[in-house]
Amino acid sequence: MGAEVQGSFPTELAKLTTLKIIEMDVNSITGSIPNAFHTLVNLENLHLSHNKLSGTIPSFLGVFPDLETIDVSFNLLSGTLPTELATMDNLRGIAVDVSDTVFVSSCKNNCSACLPWEAQY
Repeated sequence: MGAEVQGSFPTELAKLTTLKIIEMDVNSITGSIPNAFHTLVNLENLHLSHNKLSGTIPSFLGVFPDLETIDVSFNLLSGTLPTELATMDNLRGIAVDVSDTVFVSSCKNNCSACLPWEAQY
């Protein structure tokens, strides 16, 4: 369960460059995933489901070498999945909403075979 965090992400989180896990599911976080988060290159798990996030999934997540799971389901995100995610070696799973349906994919070394990259979410 969430800690009832409300409002936008504090950009100060971007200063925690050794951060490995962001688990902020089931809150009332609004706005987009901040561009300042591009500094979190050690991130392994990003779990932000059940919030009120808008905007798109940022392409910079695709350069995080240790990122294993992404869960941004049950938000207000839109757009297409960044193609950079398709070539991530360590990405094991991603959960997004696709046409009002939660799409969960289990990836093994190459997600390009298991995700509908052209799908709008």
